[in-house]
Amino acid sequence: MPNSYASRRLGSLILLTLTWLLAGNWAVGANYDESVLSDLSGTPATPTTIQLDLGDNKVIGSAGAGDFDLIQFSIPSGRFLQALTLTSYVNPFNAASFVGLGAGITWPAGLDFDVDPAKLMGWNHIAATGSSGVGADLLVDMSVAPFTPGFERPLAAGDYTLLVQDTDNVVSYHLTFSLGASAIAGDFNHDQIIDGADLQQWAGDFGVDGGSDANGDGRSDGHDFLVWQRQFGTGAAASPTPEPAFESMLRWIVLAAAAMRRRLHAATRVISA
Repeated sequence: MPNSYASRRLGSLILLTLTWLLAGNWAVGANYDESVLSDLSGTPATPTTIQLDLGDNKVIGSAGAGDFDLIQFSIPSGRFLQALTLTSYVNPFNAASFVGLGAGITWPAGLDFDVDPAKLMGWNHIAATGSSGVGADLLVDMSVAPFTPGFERPLAAGDYTLLVQDTDNVVSYHLTFSLGASAIAGDFNHDQIIDGADLQQWAGDFGVDGGSDANGDGRSDGHDFLVWQRQFGTGAAASPTPEPAFESMLRWIVLAAAAMRRRLHAATRVISA
């Protein structure tokens, strides 16, 4: 009976995974879009909190002319912010806007013309082009900004608040927060690449021990599978011309499912004997 229950759990997990993939929701981080959700907070004591997942997380909004966007985010232990990319920026007058980074869960440095850079970790002016233009990692200029203590990159674990403002114009922007792991999460066989071999390792460890534990809870379960799924195809040894990720992932899921079924059937024969 226990093995029958395990088989049903395995079937449910595979069905849930395939539904997730076919819905197009794989390999995405947390997202916040002002046009869909509520307006980002402009109150220093209560910034809007966003939850960062491993990988890329997007924040899309508009600010300026008295509309201040304050974003609070936390980097968990064992993670780091690899990059903060200005993915897009639209200013009707082809000017620049201000982005500042503060430590803590509240905004420490004032708004509009009263921003005090000495109370910030870093800041810069974003624009369509330039060193902090579209496509740039804003952490680079922020980390060495004048009148601030600066910081080391990548940004370490901790609590942070970000301000986006423009003193004159209403601007639109898209920021991408790229969250990485200190070790390569999902690399269950420790070969520095997230691929099908890690899924096979996970299939063998699933429900048995913590050998494929990616989220630090001491178990090898569905949560660790989702980490592998988000990280699939990454790592230091990843091929520069990989096969399409979606087809490759499906193939490995089918192979891992078959391996898990064989293990369950073998366990059933041992018990019966």
